[in-house]
Amino acid sequence: MTYPRYARQTASAKPSWSGCGRLPPKCRLALDELADRLEDALTAVTRADLEPLTADLPEQRAPASSEAGGRRWIVAIMGGGNHRGRWRIASRCTVVNVMGGSDLDLTEAIVEGSETEIRVFSLMGGSNVVVPDGVHVELGGFAFMGGNDLKIEGRPAPRAGAPVVRVRAYSLMGGTDVERTP
Repeated sequence: MTYPRYARQTASAKPSWSGCGRLPPKCRLALDELADRLEDALTAVTRADLEPLTADLPEQRAPASSEAGGRRWIVAIMGGGNHRGRWRIASRCTVVNVMGGSDLDLTEAIVEGSETEIRVFSLMGGSNVVVPDGVHVELGGFAFMGGNDLKIEGRPAPRAGAPVVRVRAYSLMGGTDVERTP
């Protein structure tokens, strides 16, 4: 299988990035693309089966540093915000909603590792978290006079080794919904 979306993005990248040790944001894999590649890697039988998975990736790995991190805090007070498309989320992200809400779509989000923890604190507000297929999802926490719902029934279970998204939602007169991409 080839991955033309990634190859198209890297073809337009400026050559000056090649020696930097950091990759430009448009050259990183989205969560759904990572899940596809992991699934193909887990079903590979020979080394030749693995080569197409990395053929279009840069040779250097981006260093893990705090300056390259994604969004660690999302705050909505008497308002709200949407995070969709290609955006970076830290491996631990805290969402605070006070009489407001935040929508997080992780379908094209760039994550820092194979595990992402999202902590949601809602007071008279809430959040919607959308995750792509092929990602393992866990929802925990509590709700008082509200509700936290995991809406992923009817979808195939992710493979072993798939990326994990853990949502810990603590809601008072509000709630958090976690669902798969429609």
